[in-house]
This record gives sequence, structure tokens and C-alpha cells, in this order.
Amino acid sequence: MKVVSLVCPQCNSNLDVEEGRKECFCQYCGAHIVVDDETKKNVHQISYRNEAKIKAAEVRIKELEQQLEMEKLRQQQENAPSFRKTLRSILIAVTCITAIICISGAFGVDIPSNVITMSMAICVVTFLYLVITGIIGGLKNLFK
Repeated sequence: MKVVSLVCPQCNSNLDVEEGRKECFCQYCGAHIVVDDETKKNVHQISYRNEAKIKAAEVRIKELEQQLEMEKLRQQQENAPSFRKTLRSILIAVTCITAIICISGAFGVDIPSNVITMSMAICVVTFLYLVITGIIGGLKNLFK
């Protein structure tokens, strides 16, 4: 089969096309070309679409979307522990204060019984919270 040389009207690259073909695609820029049978010199571009560049752009968009999603998750994870640490610190401070109140009452300091009862309840609830969150955190680490 004979090969005819043409020039792409889009990028001016030299193309080799089989004789008798009515249309082809430029292997360099992706232009869709219609070949004039009589002269083989009059070529017309129908459309231009570089599929490789389009596919590469689509892949890059997906990569960027995944990176953005990962960054959002990372920021959420960074913010969550700091909140938990702050809450835990506050609870520990409250527990220490209530423990001091309870101990003071045990050594004869005149503290109303309802304050001591409330302090003991706060100590118990805080202790339970710390134990439960510790257990849950440990379980989360086991299943990572």
C-alpha cells in the first residue's frame, strides 16, 4: 500500500497517511483531518481534541481532589485530639479541685455535706469518662 505525505493544518507536522484514506488523525496534536482525494494537498481540519492531554488533566484533577480530601481529613484529625486534650485537662483540673475539697472535709475543715457529695460525684463521673475514653481510644488503635 502506498503512503502519502501530508501536513497537519493544526500543528504543521508531517504526516504519512495510507493512500485512499478520506480522513485521519494527527499523531502529534490529535487533529481530525479530512483528506481531499484529488490533490492530496488540500487537507481540512474538522476538529481538534488532544485525548492524551485531556486524560492527563482528568487524572490530575482526581489526584488533586484526593489530596484535598486527605488534607481535610488530616486537619479534622489534628483538631479533634486538641479538643479532647483540652477537655481532658479541664476534667482533670476539676477532679483535682473536688478531690481537695473532699480531702479537706475528711480532715475536719467545715465544708457543707452537699458540696462534698457533689464533689465526690464529679470525681466519679470524671474518672469514668477518662477510663471510658481511654478504653475507646485503645480499641480504636487496635483496629487501625
